[in-house]
Order: sequence, then C-alpha cells, then structure tokens
Amino acid sequence: MSKHSLLERFIILFSFAVSLIIIFNYSILLGYLVSFTENYVSTDDGIVKPNKLFILKFILIFFIGFGFLISSIILFNLHKKAFNLIQSILNFDKLKVTFLSDPLIGKSKLPKYTLVLTTIAGISLQLKYILFKDTLEETFAEYVCTLLFLVSTIILIMSIKKLKYNLIDRKDKRIIKLWLLFCSISLLFIFFEEISWGQHLFHWEATGIFKENNFQHETNLHNFINPFFRFIYPISGMGLFTILYLLWFFYNGTKPTWLQIVLPHTSLFPITFIMACASFMGHSETFEEMLSFFILFYCLRIYVYLNKNKYLNNPV
Repeated sequence: MSKHSLLERFIILFSFAVSLIIIFNYSILLGYLVSFTENYVSTDDGIVKPNKLFILKFILIFFIGFGFLISSIILFNLHKKAFNLIQSILNFDKLKVTFLSDPLIGKSKLPKYTLVLTTIAGISLQLKYILFKDTLEETFAEYVCTLLFLVSTIILIMSIKKLKYNLIDRKDKRIIKLWLLFCSISLLFIFFEEISWGQHLFHWEATGIFKENNFQHETNLHNFINPFFRFIYPISGMGLFTILYLLWFFYNGTKPTWLQIVLPHTSLFPITFIMACASFMGHSETFEEMLSFFILFYCLRIYVYLNKNKYLNNPV
C-alpha cells in the first residue's frame, strides 16, 4: 500500500471518526433530527409520520456509509485508480480548454470561478428544495437571489457604456447593444416582479384586480398565471439548455463576433443542465434562484470582455 499524504490521512481519520460518532450516538442524533423536522420542516400537526421518520433514519445511515466509503476509497487508493481510468477514457486537456479557458477574456480566472460557484449554487439550491420543499420560502437565499437580478442589470448598463469604447465592427456593436438593452430591461422587470413592485418592501395590501385574480394576492403580473408554471418552466429550462448545447458543441464554422460575445460561456454548462432538470418540478423559486446565478456570471463575462478591450482613451 502506498504512502498517504497528510491531507489524505486527515480525511481517512475524520470520515472514520464521524461514522463512529454517528453509530454510537445514533439515537441522540435521530432525536435532534426529529426535533428539527418538527420545528422547521412541514409536518402533519407537528408530528413526524413514519414515512418521514424513515427518511431521517436513512440520512443518518447514509452518512455512516458515506464516511466508511470515503475512508476505504482513500485508504486503498481507489480514487487514484478511478482517476487514472477516467483519464485514459477522457481527454482532460480538451475538457480544460472547453470549460476553463475563454479566448475572449484571455487568462482571466473567471471561467474557473464561474464553473465552480455556479455548480455549487445549483446543487445547493436543488438540495434545499429536496430537503425543505416550500417551507423555507421568503428566506435570506431568496432575497439574495432576487437582488442578483438588480446587480446583473447594473452590470449590463455598465457594459453598454463600455461598448462604445470597443474596437468592434459597427454592425456587431449595434446587435450587441440591442441585446444588452433588451436583457437589462428584462432583468429590471424581473427584479420588480420578484419584489411585487415594492409590496414586499413596504408591505401594502393588494387591491382591485390584483386582490381578486392574483393567485398570491400580490401586486405583480407573473402570479396571474401560476397554474401554467408547470408547463412554462420545463419549456424554458429545456429550451435554454437545448439551444445553448447546440450552439456550444454543434455550431458549424466560425461564430460571428456578436455571437461570441453574447453567447454564454461553456463554464455555465453544469448549472444550465441542473436548471433544465429542476425545471420539471415546475417549482418557480428554485428555478429562478438558479437563473439569478446563471445570469450574474453571464453578465460578468460580458462586462469583463468589454472593459478589457476598450480604448485607452475615449474615441474621437
């Protein structure tokens, strides 16, 4: 057996220790989970029914097995053997170029940060929905994601200002400007819709048609069509993924300049895929929260490119 690094030894001992702690304190930890579920997760009259109790027990057993599995994998170097096998099948250099490099912005680390942060955000938001369903709505995470739409709008407005100082063909520049204007207006509209045009901030009562026909009695438009969300979100999620997938990997020839700039980078592929899968739940909040991260990093790339390639001085 080969020697293990200090980090690998720590992971082995930590995983093994956590598994043993759960085993020896199984009843106590299960009691904490039941109490947490009764207080913070939707239950029937504050009581954890047998089906949910089974899920809680499964969670503890999962962590026990996961700890022993991680310990065994590192102890017997199975992770290195698996990596070598995957490396013999996949071309890692090509994958690195595809997902972690961006010719438009040079050696910037933005693609790497985009890939890591948006993937973590997508997985975390999906797990949040799986574990808590609708019981954590109007949470801090939802407010932050709503704010990201406003931040993205500001980034796009700044990008439009940078655009006129770029050495881009006039025709391409016009297309890009129109697209950025459309996106900024759309994102600003989404932001105001998400805060119900101020109702969430100032807590006024909806009146008239909004009180009578709005499914959540809020001063916004999108809640008039709540029953259609189960169709709208799958169409939007799968539509976005399909279009981007085809443009990323099946576009013939050289992309025009305007398309290279406005097309999302392939580092957004994982969260686009997660969004497509999540959209089939028809759950608006989870999809919109993922979309806010997607859009933020999409806008950041455009701004970084336009800022990097602007004139040193204002054009004459």
